Amino acid sequence: MTVFSQSIGGGRFSFIDNQDIRNDIDIAGRKKVVFIEGYDDKVIFEILFHEELEEVAFIDTSAVGQSGGGCDKVKEYLEKTYRHLNETRFFGIIDRDFKTDHELDTELNEPKYKNKLYIFRDRYTLENYFIEKGILLEYIRGKSSSNKKLKGILGIDISGIINNILMKLIIVAAGNRTLLDYRNKFLNRSTPCDKKIVVTKILSKLLIKEYEVEKRTAVKRWYDYYRKYMEKDSFYIHKHISGKYFFYHFNKAIKDETNRTCGKQINIDIDNAKDNLARILKIRGLPDDLNNILVFLGVSDVPDHNN
Repeated sequence: MTVFSQSIGGGRFSFIDNQDIRNDIDIAGRKKVVFIEGYDDKVIFEILFHEELEEVAFIDTSAVGQSGGGCDKVKEYLEKTYRHLNETRFFGIIDRDFKTDHELDTELNEPKYKNKLYIFRDRYTLENYFIEKGILLEYIRGKSSSNKKLKGILGIDISGIINNILMKLIIVAAGNRTLLDYRNKFLNRSTPCDKKIVVTKILSKLLIKEYEVEKRTAVKRWYDYYRKYMEKDSFYIHKHISGKYFFYHFNKAIKDETNRTCGKQINIDIDNAKDNLARILKIRGLPDDLNNILVFLGVSDVPDHNN
């Protein structure tokens, strides 16, 4: 057992409301502890940063128990840790989500997080780093070894499909941004990329009636504002579009393409392949944004992750 993995229990983490998470922190011993949003993130980080697991423990805040995970839980645990403990080895990593650059900088500079909070600056979610032609094509190529019919689509315009999905998803993303203003739950990722349908669903979720003309007009105005803003800012489209929504639609697009080429819809199950996508990304080389996490964590003797 290394010095990093020696248990340092004793009930010091009683301020954490989830017994499972307290246990995970205790098991981490003296490692650097990184609170993350959910199980998928844990799987991805442990693949991307496998060499650092002797020194770093990624703690899933959605672990079985009372906690529902997510960015709010990450921030809550990080704040409580520095309020109750005089240590510097605790960190938090969260998605950008719909934060503006100003909101992102403001949150990062919150004194209560002690400069230990990391937010993806150029991607809506961690999964957005997988939305890249070479990664997606390599994944389909791997699936084609067990399903020969997929070989027939290896020459398709992946870049075109990616861009088409991202631009269409602006319609849904603008709807979710509007709902955020009203503190309402987001639209389902299977929501059709149709403006009329999206606006109708927003009004329904907000319980706004036909006769409430002023309210309906205000909602539509905000929706159009966000949609046009995202379209103008399309160079930074990954700030606005969730990778989780993208992969649902990418899977559907491949089904349509295989139905067209071989007369049968083939499910490549990319929604449940975050581990495979992470391995492909790691082999291809991590982007600077992800390598910067190692600098943020203060990991020494960082290996070359681009080999």
